[in-house]
Amino acid sequence: MRRKQNYHFTTVAHNLRSTGIVDFDLCQRDSITIDVDKLVNMTDAELLTYRNIGPVTIRRINEARETLKKLLIL
Repeated sequence: MRRKQNYHFTTVAHNLRSTGIVDFDLCQRDSITIDVDKLVNMTDAELLTYRNIGPVTIRRINEARETLKKLLIL
């Protein structure tokens, strides 16, 4: 039987949690929910209104957006 792994979230994951795009339980760390609609449709200007989200975070979010679009959309 395999042991559960502990996931170490990046700063970007914690910042996206404050925007409501990513949701995870810090105690259990066994489920992660990503609101893909909100991730893809939220503009950069809207994201910049949240605390601790700046140009570097926006760049990383945009990379994730492009990857998800390639994976999910034909």
